[in-house]
Amino acid sequence: MRTNDEHHFDAENCERMTDASNNLTALLLDAKEGARLLGIGERFFWAMHSTGELGPLPIRLGKRTLWSRFELTEWVKARCPRREEWVNRKDVNHATF
Repeated sequence: MRTNDEHHFDAENCERMTDASNNLTALLLDAKEGARLLGIGERFFWAMHSTGELGPLPIRLGKRTLWSRFELTEWVKARCPRREEWVNRKDVNHATF
Protein backbone atom coordinates (compact mmCIF):
# COMPACT_ATOMS: atom_id res chain seq x y z
CA MET A 1 0.00 0.00 0.00
CA ARG A 2 1.32 3.41 -0.95
CA THR A 3 1.63 6.20 1.57
CA ASN A 4 1.17 9.86 0.75
CA ASP A 5 4.90 10.44 1.24
CA GLU A 6 5.95 7.85 -1.33
CA HIS A 7 7.10 9.08 -4.70
CA HIS A 8 5.45 7.47 -7.67
CA PHE A 9 5.76 7.86 -11.39
CA ASP A 10 2.84 9.78 -12.79
CA ALA A 11 2.24 12.37 -15.49
CA GLU A 12 3.02 15.28 -13.16
CA ASN A 13 6.35 13.79 -12.07
CA CYS A 14 7.20 12.94 -15.66
CA GLU A 15 6.48 16.50 -16.75
CA ARG A 16 8.79 17.86 -14.03
CA MET A 17 11.47 15.36 -15.00
CA THR A 18 11.45 16.50 -18.63
CA ASP A 19 10.80 20.23 -18.26
CA ALA A 20 14.32 21.46 -18.96
CA SER A 21 13.18 25.03 -19.54
CA ASN A 22 12.41 25.36 -15.82
CA ASN A 23 14.97 22.88 -14.53
CA LEU A 24 18.55 22.90 -15.76
CA THR A 25 19.06 19.38 -14.47
CA ALA A 26 16.12 17.62 -16.15
CA LEU A 27 16.94 13.97 -16.77
CA LEU A 28 15.14 13.77 -20.11
CA LEU A 29 15.42 16.41 -22.80
CA ASP A 30 13.40 17.10 -25.92
CA ALA A 31 15.21 17.88 -29.18
CA LYS A 32 15.33 21.61 -28.48
CA GLU A 33 16.91 21.14 -25.05
CA GLY A 34 19.18 18.34 -26.30
CA ALA A 35 20.42 20.63 -29.05
CA ARG A 36 20.98 23.43 -26.54
CA LEU A 37 22.95 21.05 -24.30
CA LEU A 38 25.18 20.14 -27.26
CA GLY A 39 25.49 23.74 -28.46
CA ILE A 40 23.89 23.11 -31.85
CA GLY A 41 20.65 24.08 -33.54
CA GLU A 42 17.52 22.01 -33.22
CA ARG A 43 17.31 21.30 -36.97
CA PHE A 44 20.92 20.12 -36.99
CA PHE A 45 20.17 17.93 -33.95
CA TRP A 46 17.27 16.28 -35.84
CA ALA A 47 19.44 15.91 -38.96
CA MET A 48 22.15 14.20 -36.90
CA HIS A 49 19.52 11.88 -35.42
CA SER A 50 18.12 11.05 -38.89
CA THR A 51 21.52 10.26 -40.40
CA GLY A 52 22.89 8.31 -37.43
CA GLU A 53 25.51 10.91 -36.57
CA LEU A 54 23.85 11.40 -33.17
CA GLY A 55 24.83 8.32 -31.17
CA PRO A 56 22.20 8.19 -28.43
CA LEU A 57 18.77 6.91 -29.37
CA PRO A 58 15.72 8.71 -28.04
CA ILE A 59 13.22 7.41 -25.53
CA ARG A 60 9.54 7.48 -26.49
CA LEU A 61 7.40 8.58 -23.57
CA GLY A 62 3.80 8.81 -24.68
CA LYS A 63 3.90 11.02 -27.76
CA ARG A 64 7.12 12.72 -26.70
CA THR A 65 10.57 11.95 -28.08
CA LEU A 66 13.21 12.52 -25.41
CA TRP A 67 16.92 11.94 -24.92
CA SER A 68 18.76 11.09 -21.73
CA ARG A 69 20.86 14.02 -20.48
CA PHE A 70 23.31 11.49 -19.02
CA GLU A 71 23.67 9.58 -22.29
CA LEU A 72 24.14 12.76 -24.34
CA THR A 73 26.84 13.89 -21.90
CA GLU A 74 28.59 10.50 -22.00
CA TRP A 75 28.40 10.53 -25.80
CA VAL A 76 30.20 13.88 -25.93
CA LYS A 77 32.84 12.60 -23.47
CA ALA A 78 33.37 9.67 -25.88
CA ARG A 79 34.06 12.22 -28.66
CA CYS A 80 30.68 11.93 -30.42
CA PRO A 81 30.91 8.61 -32.26
CA ARG A 82 28.29 7.74 -34.85
CA ARG A 83 25.27 5.76 -33.64
CA GLU A 84 26.50 2.36 -34.80
CA GLU A 85 29.77 2.73 -32.91
CA TRP A 86 28.02 4.22 -29.88
CA VAL A 87 25.55 1.33 -29.65
CA ASN A 88 28.39 -1.20 -30.07
CA ARG A 89 30.40 0.47 -27.30
CA LYS A 90 27.41 0.37 -24.98
CA ASP A 91 26.87 -3.33 -25.74
CA VAL A 92 30.53 -4.18 -25.14
CA ASN A 93 30.71 -2.25 -21.88
CA HIS A 94 27.28 -3.46 -20.72
CA ALA A 95 26.57 0.14 -19.84
CA THR A 96 23.11 1.10 -18.70
CA PHE A 97 21.91 4.43 -19.98
